[in-house]
Amino acid sequence: MPTTSILFGIALIAYGVYLFSDTGWDPKAKTALIPAVFGAAFLVCGVLASVKESLRKHAMHAAAVVGVIGCLGGLGMGIPKHKMITGVDPARPAAVQAQIWLGVLCGVFVLMCVKSFIDARHARKKAESAGLPSA
Repeated sequence: MPTTSILFGIALIAYGVYLFSDTGWDPKAKTALIPAVFGAAFLVCGVLASVKESLRKHAMHAAAVVGVIGCLGGLGMGIPKHKMITGVDPARPAAVQAQIWLGVLCGVFVLMCVKSFIDARHARKKAESAGLPSA
């Protein structure tokens, strides 16, 4: 899962930089970098989990919390402004799309985290029932 966190982090950083560089507004909208901030958090958590085994569980749970915040924030801000919901074109449709994509990507990450946590728990219980030391 640390590798997944690193990859999602890199993807969100690239997406945020793309959004920032692609905005046609002058001055540049710094809020376009919000996905990059979430990506940086994923990246840091993934690197910490990879480098130090004792921090793995805590770092991955922190990444999952960041993912939940990104999912709820992105979808919570984007969906109420979407044209399908309001019937009105938003003032900045690209910003609404970016918010929704941030929410979707973070949601996918959270689902992957939950599956990984469940798998780890099952593996730990299986090892304990077999009398093996848990990892």
